[in-house]
Amino acid sequence: VKARPIWDRYAEICAKYTLEETEKITGVPAKLIEEACLTWVNPLDPTTGYGNGGLHYQLAPDQCGNAIQSERAMAILSAITNNTDVPGGNRGQTRMLGVNGSPGGAPDDKSTIQFPRGTISFMGNASMVDAEIFPLNRWFNFWSDCECTWDAALTGKPYYIKGGICCAADFMSMSNSKHAHDALAALEFFVALELWHTPTTELADIILPAAHWLELDSPRMSQGASGAIGATVKCIEPPGEARSDVAISLGMFKAFGLPWSANPEKPFFELEDELNASVAGMRMTWREYAEAFQSHGWWDCREISYIWHNYRRWEAGCLRQIFSFGTIPPDGNVGFYTPTGLTEIWSTVMESHGNTPHLCLPDFHEPPRSPISSPDDYNEYPLLMTTGSRQPVYFHSEHRQLPWCREQWPVPRVEMHPDDAKELGLEQGDWVWIENANGRVREVVDFYYGIAKGTVNANHQWWFPENVGPDLGYDLCNINIINYKDDKDPVCGAATLRAFPCKIYKATPENSPYNDPIPRDPVTGERIIYSADDPRLKEWLPTYEGRE
Repeated sequence: VKARPIWDRYAEICAKYTLEETEKITGVPAKLIEEACLTWVNPLDPTTGYGNGGLHYQLAPDQCGNAIQSERAMAILSAITNNTDVPGGNRGQTRMLGVNGSPGGAPDDKSTIQFPRGTISFMGNASMVDAEIFPLNRWFNFWSDCECTWDAALTGKPYYIKGGICCAADFMSMSNSKHAHDALAALEFFVALELWHTPTTELADIILPAAHWLELDSPRMSQGASGAIGATVKCIEPPGEARSDVAISLGMFKAFGLPWSANPEKPFFELEDELNASVAGMRMTWREYAEAFQSHGWWDCREISYIWHNYRRWEAGCLRQIFSFGTIPPDGNVGFYTPTGLTEIWSTVMESHGNTPHLCLPDFHEPPRSPISSPDDYNEYPLLMTTGSRQPVYFHSEHRQLPWCREQWPVPRVEMHPDDAKELGLEQGDWVWIENANGRVREVVDFYYGIAKGTVNANHQWWFPENVGPDLGYDLCNINIINYKDDKDPVCGAATLRAFPCKIYKATPENSPYNDPIPRDPVTGERIIYSADDPRLKEWLPTYEGRE
């Protein structure tokens, strides 16, 4: 049998991207690319046996239409340069062991704790709404594509989705907000769990009051590779009918007669049972764990877990037993969480379970609406839009109703290079329309020399709790209104939230509803809160006990 080595195939792909070609793609000078690559791949101290450090890439690569391949490419590069699970490198899978259904204990204890509902196989997920379009999502066993979900609710293909429950999320961040809003409005029955009223709760038939984090018990894991575990220990009992998300979920499973536990002798858990199971790897009950945490504080995972104590954990069989979803059991064998146990340049999962065999090797693909892949769009809409950057006083859609946050950042802003603004006749603070083929929204111009000319960056997920209309103004300024809903990652469906075309022009009385550039509530006709001295912010101040 003759076969072409995968390494040879991968080298052929890499050979396409000469320094000159990569400069054209990225806009970064070839000399700087070369210098960066050589600095990274040549360890400062070769005697350590480690590389120079991992690649820190966060969210942006997920949102440009090539999410899975971009993540794979960077993981492979880290492995090739000896930066996988070494000091300063990419730590890899870092789920804390001992809490939330993860295995724990000493090296000779290979027991694991079953996740409450067990592992669902690839075949068992065949009825997922996106099973035919994105079959690999069946293997991930975590989600289905949001646009496929909205389409099913609106068109009945492959079947109608007629109801749903929303826990701690909103529709404004998931691809095109108008499409999502219409789909939720079409449901026959919709339930939302929330702390306050939002555009999502306005669509709900029933709103269940969620407990605040000060009102619930829960184990906690630090995000990323820092490796610490702790707890949220409730300060007070939840007021009224407020319940934690877990307690509500447990109640629904019991009401539907669906077993929560894999144990046939105890199919239904109470909240205390679930809390006990979540920390069983620490050899404690929840109450013992909570008391220990309050006296000890956060635990450093490196001090209590043999899996966290070392690097190169694949050599000790510590990386294949961290997760228990998908088709591979947490077997504790050496290697990585792949069918072969190897770092796979050629993905055997994509080969076996996907409908994209041409993507088994990672490669670069232009975003679907970039000036290169879709040049005709930029004839009418000449600016390149990016979104999703963090706003220091908000977290995505949260906190628009807090007066001290709105005082600091009262309206959404779109960052623009001053030279672009000058060409368009715009001044700092002008209200502008941002438009493309999907519609238009308004934001305020914010000059920024740190953004490339020709590129703009809009704030995302804006809504207005001061409005009384049923939509709470989600469609007035939310940049996701003009996202291209069908531009998605071909493997998992991740939405393309960056690198799409738009045009910007000044909002004037002549081109604005109510003859007013500042958005207004379509029901009352009243302006949104747009300045820090708006008296409505004073009305939002909380009334504390004993305060006059």
